Amino acid sequence: MFRSRRAEKAYRACQEALARRDAQEGLRQLELAASLGHPKAMTDIGNLRMESGDAEAARELWRRASEAGAGRASTNLAAEAEQRDDMVEAEKWWRRAAEQGEREGALGVGVRSYHRGDPAEAERWLALAAGDGDAEAARHLDVVRGELRAGEAEREEEQGWEQGELTEEALLARLQAGDADLAESLFRQAAMEGDAEAAFNLGLFYQQAGNLAYAEPLWRLAAQRGLTAAVYNMAILHEQRGEQAMADVWLVRAAEAGEFRAQASVGQRLLRGGNHEEAERFLLAAARQGSVAATCSLGSLLAGRGETLSAEELWEHAARGGDDYAARRVAQLCEDRGDSTGAAHWHAVAERAGESTVAELGPPAPLLARLYPQ
Repeated sequence: MFRSRRAEKAYRACQEALARRDAQEGLRQLELAASLGHPKAMTDIGNLRMESGDAEAARELWRRASEAGAGRASTNLAAEAEQRDDMVEAEKWWRRAAEQGEREGALGVGVRSYHRGDPAEAERWLALAAGDGDAEAARHLDVVRGELRAGEAEREEEQGWEQGELTEEALLARLQAGDADLAESLFRQAAMEGDAEAAFNLGLFYQQAGNLAYAEPLWRLAAQRGLTAAVYNMAILHEQRGEQAMADVWLVRAAEAGEFRAQASVGQRLLRGGNHEEAERFLLAAARQGSVAATCSLGSLLAGRGETLSAEELWEHAARGGDDYAARRVAQLCEDRGDSTGAAHWHAVAERAGESTVAELGPPAPLLARLYPQ
């Protein structure tokens, strides 16, 4: 703990000067306190140096303040390192800040641990930050704990399948609807051979019979075995239950695995959130697989950055695929340039929305190849 009486006196004098709105005297006393090693004063002067563009001086002051116990200086160093994309340096300072009792530091360590692929470590730090009332940490914690639960359930279930611990009685207890002979046959095939398709199809069988509780472990197994459709179904299942954090985890997994509906959904969310670079990646991938929704959203993204002609081409394609919003956007562009005939045509297309299908239309391959040469 800092104990220099001269520095403390100068820092108090700074606060008193600022209270009476004497900024010049306040700054003079603050600089004096910083020169005498007062941690908070060094942090504050470091902030002023950074605002004036002297990053090196700011970093040096923050380092000295951090060494003297100022947690806020540590968080400043972490945030500044992240801005420079130096994640190793950032995590070092987030960890220092957390150890100094800064809630933001615990959040930073938790987030970095999660992105490093260490959810257990992430949970520990996020729980600490969330316990101090950090709402953002609480949201991250929900996602991390959801992943940990899902991973544990997957490991336990796979162990049961591989070691034969699911007895015949347990299998038969699940066969309570539909064609039991067919269901049992498929169930055994999935269990004994690890056939992801068989497990997935049996899950569909249960879903159609209204037994989602039986479908879920089968889809989870199929997802673990790499079946993308099962990953997507897990996302939808959690979404229908209102478990949005877990739904998002599965949805991103499905999108990364190439599921075009998931790619379109993730891309649209990123677009709404302002992350245009990542949104474009997912939307383009989905559009290349024929997603009308992704093609329309990709058009909106391009329009937002001034590429109106390219956006119009994408909207036209999406409109022909049955997207009424895309048709209305094209109609509006026609009206803006005085093309009443074109506007009337696309308004009519919007009215007939839904008559065409993705399957009939296919992906806008030549258009995308021209807009996004590989």
